[in-house]
Amino acid sequence: MQYSFGASLQTGVSTVVGNALGRGQPAAARRASAVGLGLAILSQAMIWPLYFFLRRPLARLFTSDEAVVSLAEGLTPWVIVFCAFDSTQITMVGALTAA
Repeated sequence: MQYSFGASLQTGVSTVVGNALGRGQPAAARRASAVGLGLAILSQAMIWPLYFFLRRPLARLFTSDEAVVSLAEGLTPWVIVFCAFDSTQITMVGALTAA
């Protein structure tokens, strides 16, 4: 779920940055990149609390084994950290691709 936000933003940022650079407007391209980065962070900030507070029910969607649920619950904070970097990097790949 979290990857789709970043991947969608990657496509949008790539298009907007590419169009701005094609028009010879590097300032607009930088602004579009910054807006894309902000949207990536904002979208993930809305998902992180869901991952954190619903980590046990989310794990139980996939297994009833209590040992696995406990393991998943302990790993969730690391997943949240990974998601923060993953979403921002995939969005910025779009800006770099357009450049």
